[in-house]
Amino acid sequence: MNKGRRAAGRPAANRIILRDGGDRLPELQPFVQRHGRTLTVFGQIPAERGLARLAGGDYADARQPAGRPDPDYYAELAERLVADPAGVVYVHVKGPDEAAHDGDPHGKADALSRLDEHLFGRLLPAVGDGGTVIVTGDHATPWRLGIHSADPVPVTVAGRGQPADDVTSYSERAAGRGALGHRRACELLPAVLTGGGGDV
Repeated sequence: MNKGRRAAGRPAANRIILRDGGDRLPELQPFVQRHGRTLTVFGQIPAERGLARLAGGDYADARQPAGRPDPDYYAELAERLVADPAGVVYVHVKGPDEAAHDGDPHGKADALSRLDEHLFGRLLPAVGDGGTVIVTGDHATPWRLGIHSADPVPVTVAGRGQPADDVTSYSERAAGRGALGHRRACELLPAVLTGGGGDV
């Protein structure tokens, strides 16, 4: 690689950075033992495949095919999520994050609107009274920064046995006033599972 870089007049690489690298696999308690439910991860990045394997769950590829319009992709994804037999189904989608990395606030808002209409708009009625849906982010990506930040992320939970509150919008500020309050990510699923009862 460095021969090619030098030949092109570019500096030679002098470091290899392994994001989140390590020299051994962590030992995780199997998800079904920890939470009493099976798990399927619908992921878009290799780390999610690895986490599913380490947690003893199943993995399903949820990447959006090139050229596939959001409404079609989300409609099919909603069907796959509802049909999955696992007790907990996790899905990761990238649209809003990508627009924020590009510094595009309108693109991020549009991506969130499409996600709300075409994925959650189909998922919530299909799940019905027997399930719970949690909507949150794995990190904040403020469009002004264009990178991930350590800011809190909003979360909303809809399902049987979940406490209702008077929050009517989905934002960081609004979510902080909700019934769930501020909590660490690792506390969210146990709190929902003990309060709800249906599949997640």
